[in-house]
Amino acid sequence: MGKGASGRAQKARAELERLRASRRKDLIKMLAAIAAMMLVIWGKTALELNGTFETGNMAIGIAMLVTAFVLAIFAGSAGVSFAKNGRGIKDAQRRTGR
Repeated sequence: MGKGASGRAQKARAELERLRASRRKDLIKMLAAIAAMMLVIWGKTALELNGTFETGNMAIGIAMLVTAFVLAIFAGSAGVSFAKNGRGIKDAQRRTGR
């Protein structure tokens, strides 16, 4: 009985560690997407103030919106995975009594 319980406990620990690592990666992805969007906005503003781009340029505005859309999809998918991993961690902890 001890050997089987020990094996299940090792599998549960390995699963918990895998889920926690995946959750950390997802958090980093979300933060990186937010940081990238902030850089895009600040960069656009800085280039407009510098005179490199004219203020109100429609092409630059559209490029910024497309970038924001892509980054939002990236951050959203990472957020969904983050939540799923959180539920998985809670389920694994509940199953193992931790």
